[in-house]
Amino acid sequence: MKRFTVDINVGDTILVGKFKNVPVKVVDIELDEHGQPVIVSNSGKKHLLNCRIDKLSPGGMTPNQIKQRAKSSTKTKA
Repeated sequence: MKRFTVDINVGDTILVGKFKNVPVKVVDIELDEHGQPVIVSNSGKKHLLNCRIDKLSPGGMTPNQIKQRAKSSTKTKA
């Protein structure tokens, strides 16, 4: 496997908790201060991954700058 894409949208239901058996609804998807994806659910915020993706790390950028870069890259792909 060379690439893996996670398709999670606002409104989807995901399973969280110790045994991954508690369903929660995704309310929003944000970036944290390190540029990593965070899912905002009706029960709070959860990091999407346990690891940190280096190519998403901002370096010296603020979260707003990271969001702007992400928006501009999705516009160029479309």
